[in-house]
Amino acid sequence: MVLISTLFSLEALFFSLFEENLLFEAAAERGFFYRYAEISEVPECQKEDPACVTLNGRSFRLAKKGTFEIREKPSKEAVALEITPDNNFISYFLYVESAAGVFRTKITKKSVVIGEKPEKIVKVQIVGTAPKGPEVIWEKPFSKTKQIEFAEGFDKSLRNLRKRYRQKPLVPAAELEKAADSALSRLASEGLVHYSTQSGSIRHSGVRKKVLGENLVIAKDEKTAWRLLVSSPSHLYNMINPQFGSYFFKKIKTESGEIYGVLIFSD
Repeated sequence: MVLISTLFSLEALFFSLFEENLLFEAAAERGFFYRYAEISEVPECQKEDPACVTLNGRSFRLAKKGTFEIREKPSKEAVALEITPDNNFISYFLYVESAAGVFRTKITKKSVVIGEKPEKIVKVQIVGTAPKGPEVIWEKPFSKTKQIEFAEGFDKSLRNLRKRYRQKPLVPAAELEKAADSALSRLASEGLVHYSTQSGSIRHSGVRKKVLGENLVIAKDEKTAWRLLVSSPSHLYNMINPQFGSYFFKKIKTESGEIYGVLIFSD
């Protein structure tokens, strides 16, 4: 799974992935849950506009892209969603985060009922499969849970995270470095994409494993990268997935000081 950025150059607007995530989180608090959206700067926000947020003294409006739409059916017993699909996406996956972990399922119907009471849900996320890989389209928080804090480095942080969700520790595997190098090369040349028309995907890296997973991130430092990953249900899903027993983390630092990081998981 890739933490896909929707960075836009609208009227010279440039955001780091972390800043963009803050905008989407602020919009979600106001009732706008779409992440497949364009961002534009406006003079000021109207109080009744949930898609308009203020960050660092500047106001920004988010506009949903495409035809994808979610309509929620009010219910105290379950979360029910009516989905209007978008031709830009090949398939859709639902991620439901609770205190016990993250549940993932492929969406095959326009009507979806989540088999968990709303008060037990932390966050719901819908990810669409685009030609370049998965992209977060819609994300709604339901309650807050204390995140596992970043502890010295990704190795220790992952151990603490897996322990919290009662999963066996992941074993560092040097044999996954080739796949990590391939992903970092893709990040550096093409940005946050899972599939390259030139190099393919993780499945084309030459690593022979039955089960493979990939988290990609661009951030100012490792601590920020960790925060971005654990706050996204689809990325957290990979990090605590019981199917995975091995992993490899690698990063490179850019001239601007940012880090490009990749987590490769395997059975």
